[in-house]
Parts: sequence; structure tokens; C-alpha cells
Amino acid sequence: MSAIAISPEPGFNATWPDTNKRACAGFPGLPVLIAWLYGPIGAGALLVLIICLLIAVIFTDCKYIFYQPPIFVKNYQMTIAVLANEEQWNELTMNASGVNLVRLASLQQQVSNAEGYIILQEVNSQHLENIRKPVILNSVVHTLKELQTGNNVVRINGWKTFLARNLWEVSGIISDELKQMLAALNKQYIEAADEPGLGAARVIAMIINEAYFALGEGVSSKQEIDTAMKLGTNYPFGPFEWAGIIGVKNVYDLLSVLSRQDTRYLPAPLLRKEIFL
Repeated sequence: MSAIAISPEPGFNATWPDTNKRACAGFPGLPVLIAWLYGPIGAGALLVLIICLLIAVIFTDCKYIFYQPPIFVKNYQMTIAVLANEEQWNELTMNASGVNLVRLASLQQQVSNAEGYIILQEVNSQHLENIRKPVILNSVVHTLKELQTGNNVVRINGWKTFLARNLWEVSGIISDELKQMLAALNKQYIEAADEPGLGAARVIAMIINEAYFALGEGVSSKQEIDTAMKLGTNYPFGPFEWAGIIGVKNVYDLLSVLSRQDTRYLPAPLLRKEIFL
């Protein structure tokens, strides 16, 4: 068998053993590549490759370090001033971790950096005239039209257990600023008509009223009616439990206003009796 002759390529070491040359015979460019890898340029490239691999490993294991904001950058939190009693405050702040809530002693207290207001206690609507920021007002019975508020004021149902819900009924003009407030509070919203009771409060008040009618007619006891409603409708509370939590007076006040337009909402005699005892 005749020997295979390989012409030296630029940078190729012609003193290589014949076995190496024969192995590269079918690949004309391979000697150049091998010579490049063995040379100083190849060594430098290999070092760069190793460094890149190390950086990739370090970044993968410690990537959380790179995702953190610089130490001189503070996380932004919206500041909202809140007028609320103890129970309302505790319920509102239960899941509000991404917002700076400042509790007010009264509306006369100034919060210079407040970007919005939540007013859960009853106030004179005239006190709202000087507030230009968005205002979320707890007003189940009285409408915005009746209160003659500005376009920056919206209504919600602030009855007990409703503030902690993730979904709020909102009546009024939904501005971009208000949307930002609701997002900061982690609240979704549905728009409701500017009517007494909004939606949920009206329905619950009617259920409670019917339960008092049933009680007055001797259908069953309070406890039995509560148990039947919870088991039969999967409500979290029975109607009498709900009345106790919300406040029988609040339910009565809403029914009284609703009954002016529709006699179906007339408070049950036993409910009225419980109020005026």
C-alpha cells in the first residue's frame, strides 16, 4: 500500500506522526483546526469558554441576586388615608400588604402624600368637597346622587365581612386613579348602579327579612332556619347569623328605604319589633 502524502496547511506541524496525518486525510481542514486548538490562540479561546461556563453556572445558582432592585431603590407603595373604626380597619388591612394605609382620626387630619381616601364611617358629605383625590365611600343605603358628591367619589358596600372580600361592588365613575387604588388594595371590582343597597346588600337584606317573616309565622326557630339555609344553599352564614354580624339596624334601614319604591321590602313585623324594643 502506498503512503498517503498530506501537504502541510498553514499553521500545521508537518512533524506530526504519520498515524495522525493518515487520520486527518479525509478532512483537509482538520489539521488547521487541530493546530489552532494546540496553539496560543486556541488556549486563549478555551480559557474564555471556561470563564463563560463558570459565569453561567454562577448566574443560574444565584440569579435571585441579579433580580433584586439596587439597594438605593425603594419599593413604591401607594399611600391611602382611611377613616374607619377598629373592626373596619382590621377587616380592611387583613390582606392589604402592598399598600401604605394611614388611619385617620377624622377627615380634618391632613395626609399630604395621600393618593386616595377610603371613608368607612358615616360622615357629612360636605366634608368630602375639599378632597380632590379619589374617595371610596361606604354608603350602602344612600346613593351618590342623594349625597351630591363629586365625580371623584364612589360607593361600596362596607358592611361587615364585605370589606375582606376580593371582589367589591363599586358605584360611580371608575377613573384610572381609582383603578390604581383598587389594584393596590388587591381588589377586583364590578360596577353597580347607583341604587340603595347596590346588589349583594339588597339581596341579603331580603333574605334576612324573609327569615324574620318565617320566624314570626312559627315556621321554625332561628337556629333551625340558619342551619337549613347553610345546608340547603351553601351560604357561609344563616340569615339570623348574618343579621347579627351586619347589624339588624343596618338591615332595617336598608329595607325601609327600599320599601318606599317597592312594598316587597317592607320590614317584617318581628324585625321591626327587634329594632324598637
